[in-house]
Amino acid sequence: MITEQTVVWVANRETPITNTTSSELTISDDGNLVLINQFKTVVWSTNVKGSMLNSTEAVILDSGNLVLRDKSKSSRVLWESFDHPAHTWLAGSKIGLNKTTGVNQRLISWKNENDPAPGLFSFELDPEDNEYVIYWNNSFQYWKSGKWNGQYFDSIPEMELYTHLNIFSYSFVDDKAGTYLTYWISGNWSITRIVMDISGQLKGLTWRKSTQIWGTSSVNPKAQCDVYNCCGPFGSCNSDFLDTCHCIKGFTEKNPVNWGLKDYSGGCVRSTALQCNQNGSRKGDEDRFYEMSNTVLPDNSRRIESSSGIKDCESACLNNCSCTAYSYSNGCSLWYGDLIDLKDGDGVGGETIYLRLAASELPNTKSEKIIVIVVVCIGVFLVICLAFVLSLILRRKWRLRKLRRVEGRMMAFTYRDLLYITNNFLVALGRGGFGSVYKGILPDSTVVAVKRLDGIFQGDKNFRAEVTTIVEGDIQCLLDVNFVDDANMEELERALKVALWCVQWEEDSRPSMGKVVQLLEGLTNPNSPDYD
Repeated sequence: MITEQTVVWVANRETPITNTTSSELTISDDGNLVLINQFKTVVWSTNVKGSMLNSTEAVILDSGNLVLRDKSKSSRVLWESFDHPAHTWLAGSKIGLNKTTGVNQRLISWKNENDPAPGLFSFELDPEDNEYVIYWNNSFQYWKSGKWNGQYFDSIPEMELYTHLNIFSYSFVDDKAGTYLTYWISGNWSITRIVMDISGQLKGLTWRKSTQIWGTSSVNPKAQCDVYNCCGPFGSCNSDFLDTCHCIKGFTEKNPVNWGLKDYSGGCVRSTALQCNQNGSRKGDEDRFYEMSNTVLPDNSRRIESSSGIKDCESACLNNCSCTAYSYSNGCSLWYGDLIDLKDGDGVGGETIYLRLAASELPNTKSEKIIVIVVVCIGVFLVICLAFVLSLILRRKWRLRKLRRVEGRMMAFTYRDLLYITNNFLVALGRGGFGSVYKGILPDSTVVAVKRLDGIFQGDKNFRAEVTTIVEGDIQCLLDVNFVDDANMEELERALKVALWCVQWEEDSRPSMGKVVQLLEGLTNPNSPDYD
């Protein structure tokens, strides 16, 4: 059972009705099956001639064939839809030439996915060669089946496989009555139909019971881009993309709604009009050319033998307002009017074509140079900034390594180091003699106190005075006034003596850290170091 509604035949493809509720499909007084619109006008009829008054009936057979037959004798078929195919070829029906009536049956695609009106593509028998062909616009042949070899057509070798697997059986007949091909579904194989698709390809579709959808079992021609002009004027085809058709540069979809329904026949139109007006004169900025590389060139070109080079070829096109593109490959080729059957190359056989566009569609070459210069300047500036930032980072790392303490060694600090340690002398701990004391943090997280002298010219003198004061025992003046009452003068004196001992200029005159610990813990009495 097919759960998806599938249209296989349409009676009035060229005369659609607008009011389905007031229309009627009925048997007329003369026995024909007719479709009447809301105005009681016959828009379609089986149009069988003869006297059949009150003796006919219309029946849809299990094969999908709609027949008009004699009520009293059902084997007498007066008309059948199989003789008038639309876009679908069902098993048991014939596609070919009726030599008696001269009618060459053919499949004609829909206009788009929602409109069953006759489209651009048709599949039929070429009676001269006995080959099936597909036409674009009933005029240009772009595919043929090849000759029948008794089992299959040369261009459809899969027919032999289907016969071997007992999926289908085929019969190609060529006699005095007609030339036609018929196929049947073998055994219990799923329902299959052959459709002249809106893509321009003849597709075999099989109903898949497991997924409840129509699956594609065969396609001819194999590649979508082998369909002639499948993307319309100024549209280009690329089989590698899900949406095979796209508008080339400077053009936009003529009818986006139809494109959404996979009807690309309208192609693309210019986004900006050319400088040449409709009368062939030129005005405004001169048109320019856009280079399209890796392109399969259209066929409808004209060769210019007098051209001596690509510049002459470009001038020849530019000087003719009807010229839309040129190419220079072993000579000059010009295209006039619409570009049709454009294809993106596969990287092997593609060539270069130069498309004529309005000047505004392309960037100005001077502007491009300015943009390049600006971009280069910005790049150089960014490199310089990056180098500067890296240098700052490296200098900081070098300074941090420099500030790391080494056990038993004297550390010398520059004023910049002290600025970094104290965060620009941010946190003041108090004020002592000859200067203020600030909190500092070494890179290893050690908290220190840093004294900053008040006068830059009195530094050495003040420092000596503090040393003298400590040596003479007048150390109370060094304390912050807030700590005088709580301070232990003996411990303070001991700490100051040890500190002075540790800052001797000569490294050999300084005590080891072990000695310092003993001194501070009172295990050894510190003596005042010699300090000049």
